[in-house]
Amino acid sequence: MLNHAIQYGRSGWKVFPINGKKPSLRGWQSKAASDSAAIGELFKNNCFTGVACMTGEDSGIAVVDVDRKNGKDGFLTLKNLGIELPATVSVLMAV
Repeated sequence: MLNHAIQYGRSGWKVFPINGKKPSLRGWQSKAASDSAAIGELFKNNCFTGVACMTGEDSGIAVVDVDRKNGKDGFLTLKNLGIELPATVSVLMAV
């Protein structure tokens, strides 16, 4: 995971460790980093299952969360509304 975090940081993304869907450290908003050395420090003593990316206005990264659950298909709904999502970085999370 550390290598992935460092690669994301090199792309300019501020990252932090997560455990499931929750941050692995307090104050992650101010600790998220793109610098390789800082990322190494964030990840060295944390029990984590993944790498998260800072999103929002400051990062310039927006997230669209489209689900398929409870008998509803968000992708089908978007298609029926004539909304086409652009090809971008995608994450598939199995729960």
